[in-house]
Order: sequence, then structure tokens, then C-alpha cells
Amino acid sequence: MTKKRTTRYSGRSVQIVIVDTALTIAGLTALVGGLLALYRDSAALAATGIAAGIALLFAATVSRFEFLKGFGIEAKVRRLDATIDKAEQALTGLKELTLLTSKTTVRLFSSVGRLGRPPTFDERYELIMGFEKILGETGATKDQIRQTWEPLLKICVFDLMLKPGEVFKEYSQPFRQKLQAQMHNTSPLTPSQGEENAAIVQRQKNLDNHYSNYLARLYKSPLNQAPQIIDELVNTAPELDEDAKQRFTQTIKPYRDEVAYLVNNLSFRNIQFWRDGIPCE
Repeated sequence: MTKKRTTRYSGRSVQIVIVDTALTIAGLTALVGGLLALYRDSAALAATGIAAGIALLFAATVSRFEFLKGFGIEAKVRRLDATIDKAEQALTGLKELTLLTSKTTVRLFSSVGRLGRPPTFDERYELIMGFEKILGETGATKDQIRQTWEPLLKICVFDLMLKPGEVFKEYSQPFRQKLQAQMHNTSPLTPSQGEENAAIVQRQKNLDNHYSNYLARLYKSPLNQAPQIIDELVNTAPELDEDAKQRFTQTIKPYRDEVAYLVNNLSFRNIQFWRDGIPCE
């Protein structure tokens, strides 16, 4: 760019020299002719020659003024470009600072209150709305917004899915009792009976811990895996028969749909559903 600009000004300089030289020669010639006419007492011709000479000599200097003016404009443009570059760098730094501040605030907000009263859904939603406008104005991408909100959104999903856990416990209770009925109660137990009882106890533990294990997976896994984990929670439930799984699928479907919408759109479809589903205490 600099080389092209230098070449352009070099060509312009040669052109100016040629034009200025021609105008200067013409101006001097006219001026000399006017003086000779004045010497010969030809007032009209002298006035015309002198006026033409002065005009031509002035014309020879106009291009220099314009050329210098061009240099002044170019210098101002360069200063303006430098100012714009600095402003763009400052804006980039502001975007990075906004993202960092948002992530830090979300992480801190998501970490407090877990042993006492967790933040209510309205408190979380207020925080999200407050930063959403700022992130949008800084031009943050959807992936950057997702990374910023992920800790808080994952906790929202985790807390929302606590409620269906009570239904799962209710549906699984008859199957736990069925396992309990298979326990050998004779004393002393034969080695094989002891092994069978141990296996039954393990199956009871697997059933009791199934829902909480999947909640832990929801919390530890990336947010975009949440709908798949919820599907697996139902499909892999131990001991439950197909009828119980089908009934639980219908129960958990509204929760699964809300979570899927949140993952895809980074927004809450049914605010009241989340407000009712997330406990306040």
C-alpha cells in the first residue's frame, strides 16, 4: 500500500512540475510583453499583458497549494485510521473483559447458596437477562454466550430435574418391594442363599441410586448432552417393567422438552414451568 502511494505521488509530482513550468514560462512571457508595451506607451496592450502574466504566474502556484493541501488531508486520514485502529483494539478488549466478567459472575453466583438456600429461579433469570443485553451489544457469538451461561444453566437443569425424582421413587417402590420379597430369611443361610441375598441387595442399591447417578451426570456433563442423558435415565432404569417406564416417560416428557428447548435456544420457553419446578428452599 505504501509503495503504491509513493508511486502515485511521484507521478503527480512530475505532472505538477511540467504544468508549473509551462505556466511560469507563459506568465513571464506575457509579463515581459506587457512591460514592453508599457515602454512603447501602449497602455491597453500593457495592461492586458501584465494582467495575463500575473494570472498565469498565480496559476503556476495554485497546484502547489493544492498539492500541499492533499498532503494535509492524507496526514489527517492517517491519523484518523490510527485512531480507528486504537478504538477497535479497545472494543476488542472490552468484549473480552465483558465475557470474562460475565463468566466469573455466573460461576460465583452458581457456587453460592448450595448448602443453604439456593438462588431462586427468578434470581437466576434476572442475572441472565441483565447480562444478555450486554453480551449482545458486544457482539458475542452464540457459542461464547453458551460458554458463559453453561454453569448457571446446568444448575437450573439439575434443580428442575429434582422434582421428577420423587415420581421415579414412587414408581420404583413396588419393584423394590418385589426384590425384598425375594430375600432369603432362613437362618443360617446356605452359601448360595447368601450370594443370592447379596445380589438382591446390590440390585436394590442400583435401583435406589439410579436417579441420583443420572442427576450427577447431568451436572458434570456439557449442557448439550442433557436431553440425551434424560432419555437414558428412563430407558436404562433397572427393575422397572415396560408399563412403569412408559408412565414415567410421560411424566418426565414436559421436563425433557423444556430442557431440550433451553439447550437449543439458550432461553426458557415456559418461565412459569421453571419457576414452579425449581424449589425455592
